[in-house]
Amino acid sequence: MKHKKMVVMLVVLFSVILTACSSNEPKRENPEYTREDITLKFKNESGIKCYIEIKGYSFFSYIGEPRLIPKFSFPSILKIEIPIGGEKSITVKDVVVSGKIHSDTVTYQKMIDIKAFSDDSKYRDGVKSFVTDSKNQYTGGTFHIKLKNNVFDIGFVN
Repeated sequence: MKHKKMVVMLVVLFSVILTACSSNEPKRENPEYTREDITLKFKNESGIKCYIEIKGYSFFSYIGEPRLIPKFSFPSILKIEIPIGGEKSITVKDVVVSGKIHSDTVTYQKMIDIKAFSDDSKYRDGVKSFVTDSKNQYTGGTFHIKLKNNVFDIGFVN
């Protein structure tokens, strides 16, 4: 009988200790990511038909929250024609713009790699990378595509 009481008391004591310890742990939250579409505008000032390819990723360098994923690639845009003298808007979909865990929200920067090229082999591809500090940094202006010494040059004017 004493042995049975002792076992019951130990089980109760162990349960109380487990409950007390587990209630003090912070609750684990899953990170939430905000994704948006980003539209970029291009103008072909090269005098020849050219194409654009876009690739890149969202990233952050925030040390405080290791459970947020630091880098997300966004879907690549392949071989979109920009007509001679024409303008074209291209939408990049599902770009991560922020991540949130607990009460912390982290803004993600974007690295956008743009390649301009032609079917004609006498022209060399132009590649340029743009880093955004804000969500709308490159959505209000136009990327201008020009030729300099038979090499495509990509510039941005807001």
